[in-house]
Amino acid sequence: MREGTFSADTVRSALTDSGYEPDGTYRNYDLYARSDIPRRVAVRDGVVVSTSASLHRTPDLEATIDAGDGHTERYHEVDPTFEAVTDAVGASRLLSIGNHPSLNPTVAALGADAFRVDGDAAYHVLFEQYPETVEQPGERMKSAIEDEHYTGMAAADTIDIGVDGRLATAGARVSLQPDEPRDFVHDPPQITWGVAFDAETSTVTLRYELGPELDADRLWYDLVPVDAVNRIENQPLWPDRDTVGPGDETTVEMSDRPDADGVDVRWGPKDDPGMQLFSYVPQRTE
Repeated sequence: MREGTFSADTVRSALTDSGYEPDGTYRNYDLYARSDIPRRVAVRDGVVVSTSASLHRTPDLEATIDAGDGHTERYHEVDPTFEAVTDAVGASRLLSIGNHPSLNPTVAALGADAFRVDGDAAYHVLFEQYPETVEQPGERMKSAIEDEHYTGMAAADTIDIGVDGRLATAGARVSLQPDEPRDFVHDPPQITWGVAFDAETSTVTLRYELGPELDADRLWYDLVPVDAVNRIENQPLWPDRDTVGPGDETTVEMSDRPDADGVDVRWGPKDDPGMQLFSYVPQRTE
């Protein structure tokens, strides 16, 4: 859910110009949808709510609206573990929560990974909520960091471990370099992507539907194998272009990597194109 000082008419126009179609209404929202990758958007003055099958395991636009408007219980109100972790995290510049950031995914009930920036330093904080059956949560977290050589804290001189009941916290202070910007977490460009898949040739066509004009040398793609773990092999998405913008198309040959099941689109400089903008897994028919 995004809130701001914009009119619904402006958003409606942008949606229809970028491939979305009207999809009815819900409460006081107008709904829009597209089917290439199932995505839905709800709009009213000052509020936009969206869901995507590529981002959400069980997207439910109506339930999200109800939760945001107070018409149903929110997740933290019915799940004590989620409440404990989100209360501990608080406001962060960058946050990931769920099984992915957890250092002990088979032991901890839930984990979170957060970055904060203050003055001349960045703070990397990990949280893990452990069930009652696990003894010494702090030692569990400390061992996991040491055993896994957790790279997110590699630049820290020391790592502080704290325990509050069943919640273990690891915090590390990383000094910012004098010539580096204060906020090292760069906001990615906001782009609407269209996609089509030709099963006969295993070709994915990506269309830049809506967004700012960008330098082409900051857009990359990665063919993702089914069993890929921390493996990124970025290729330029538009190798022969200087800039790209709305209306531009490009193709990706998935046959170049027979073990790939999807395509990730990433954003960033050549030496660090780590910001994922879009992910697509085609539905293949046997």
